Amino acid sequence: MPVRLSVFLARIAGLIGLVVCASFIGVAVTPENRMLGLHVQVTLFAFRVFPAVTLFLVFATLASDVFPRRVAVVWGLLTVALAAYVVILTWGPGLTTPEGLVTQVTAQKIIAIVSIGTFVYLSFDAENRHLAIAISSQQV
Repeated sequence: MPVRLSVFLARIAGLIGLVVCASFIGVAVTPENRMLGLHVQVTLFAFRVFPAVTLFLVFATLASDVFPRRVAVVWGLLTVALAAYVVILTWGPGLTTPEGLVTQVTAQKIIAIVSIGTFVYLSFDAENRHLAIAISSQQV
């Protein structure tokens, strides 16, 4: 049963992730200098939905016996970071002041670095687990 649950939760994360990816494509095709309103709406939608992806991955990881708990912790930390970014986007200082612009741009760069860093860490973790399994199967 846990395997089915983890697969189900991971698939939900994947479907929501497709929506997030489509939204980021929408951000790219709505230039800020030509379609500011739509660009901002699609950006806000993408980042407001993104934490749902990582939250479902937390639950999928916890429901699985394949991944160590540290993977769920990493997904959880990314979820918290994304939620914090949504708070800054929604209720943080506006872009109309120099301080607000600096805050928003800095937060955007931080969340990009944290997201990419998370994916790099999880990739190395998966590769190391794969290598450990391969080595242990050769020793048997």
